[in-house]
Amino acid sequence: MLQTCNNRVAFFLASLRGGGAERVMLNIAISLVAHGYSVDLILVKREGEYLKKVPDTIRLIDLGSRGALNSIPHLVRYFRREQPSFIFPSLPHISLVTLAARYLSRAKSRVVIVEHNTLSQSVQFAQTYKGRILPIFMRLLYPLADRIVAVSTGVADDLSISLNTPRHCIEVIYNPVVTSEILALSREPLSSPWFTEGAPPVILGIGRLTHAKGFSALIRAFSKVRETSPCRLIILGEGADRPTLECIISELGVSSDAMLPGFVENPYAFLKGSALFVLSSLWEGLPTVLIEALACDTPVVSTDCPSGPREILEDGRWGKLVPVNDDDALASAISESLTSPRLSIPQISWAPFTLEETLSKYLAILRSTD
Repeated sequence: MLQTCNNRVAFFLASLRGGGAERVMLNIAISLVAHGYSVDLILVKREGEYLKKVPDTIRLIDLGSRGALNSIPHLVRYFRREQPSFIFPSLPHISLVTLAARYLSRAKSRVVIVEHNTLSQSVQFAQTYKGRILPIFMRLLYPLADRIVAVSTGVADDLSISLNTPRHCIEVIYNPVVTSEILALSREPLSSPWFTEGAPPVILGIGRLTHAKGFSALIRAFSKVRETSPCRLIILGEGADRPTLECIISELGVSSDAMLPGFVENPYAFLKGSALFVLSSLWEGLPTVLIEALACDTPVVSTDCPSGPREILEDGRWGKLVPVNDDDALASAISESLTSPRLSIPQISWAPFTLEETLSKYLAILRSTD
């Protein structure tokens, strides 16, 4: 694939809802502007909590489509008009649309797919027929991509097997998670009375309220811990599973000590102020919030789900790993963590996930000619 000579780079996302993939791609986009690139942020639909974080230096393009598939004609016109040198789509359905639109437009733009999730798990737990047949179209179209980037070794290995793609064709670049802004935000004060001196320790979960995050298991584990030790639970995030989770909280009789505040602007202050962060996911790609917890010097417990936690925690060196969807094991790890002396988490635990480290690898892609 020939490279165009302009320095315009595009990022293509479904929206800017409050998820890890959206946040990290926005961080990369902002940083590329500082390195002299003209950056477009293309959205299937202009919505999401992170819209307010898009600076004026980035051109925001709203395709205004009802869905990814309907955005193909708009994206074809964009390719023909702008001819970006590179475009980085995130999430499989967005990547497929990008490859189709690039082919139809006959543009010379180079497509670099960024995979954030473990495909086999996403397909296994897919709620729709489209989600279950996704790998068929990925096997057909992904070979048209100029490069494929996976956010963890686990994601890369799984993608290689799922798509029958040679592993050497997939490169691993960790997400740019830790920034100076995050570290500064973590030091902001919290007004909640749950974080006052002498209050029971707070256990924190963060993520979209969906089945994949395993929050029902976290609530059940919390209920067991609470029977013997005073503690509280906060789960930050919003999503379709809110009614179900609220029902579980009510049924277990822990409403006075469990809170679902929704999406918050500064989750890092909550991380810094909590006694423990728990990742209860059934599957991940590279869980951003687990890295953020380490950077905020917060003890962690995580399920040993595919993929990312074992990779991030170096086989349990930086936090406890427990089996997926095991309430008793999760409760035991939480109890042990709350009663153990709190040790400082060294910078080497999160050093591979800094913005500087990751950005250098994206810049190398942009400067490549192969």
